[in-house]
Amino acid sequence: MSLRQPRADANVTLLIRVNRVFNISIKEMFPRHLACLKHEEDSAQSDRVAAAEKAISDQDLWRVCGMMVATYDQNSAAGHDLSDQSNVGWLLLDRADVDDPLDVVMLPGGRYAVLRHVGPYGNLTIAYDYLYNEWLDESGETLRNGPTFEMYLNTPEQVAPEELITLIYVPLESA
Repeated sequence: MSLRQPRADANVTLLIRVNRVFNISIKEMFPRHLACLKHEEDSAQSDRVAAAEKAISDQDLWRVCGMMVATYDQNSAAGHDLSDQSNVGWLLLDRADVDDPLDVVMLPGGRYAVLRHVGPYGNLTIAYDYLYNEWLDESGETLRNGPTFEMYLNTPEQVAPEELITLIYVPLESA
């Protein structure tokens, strides 16, 4: 949510509140596996992505890889500290043997709130703020232990920043 500058109109000052509209759905997900690099304290996200891409190419795994995914500790995501990324990798569409430096990590199945964010990655904190501080309270849903993760439907190499589509998955207790 943001505020626009007040505007004087016929001696009346208006303050216009702009609500960002997010599409949130609840989905049941089967457990999924990722081919990924584990988080390293001092490495930048772009370095981890490049290292993961190289390892996947070196091991000829692109044929079994789906969307790119980043996982976060739930407490980090709730506090918008997205620098504490746990893993970066790609969904595995089929069984595959992976070698160092890659690991296979499982995303737990279950119910998830899924927020669809369209726009620059820098604006994801607005989506997280809405999801954790407004939607969660209003929805009556309860968080479940497990990682929060982002799935990237396109990349900055494919589209302009305003057209980036990121799905944010937050684990929920069973209904």
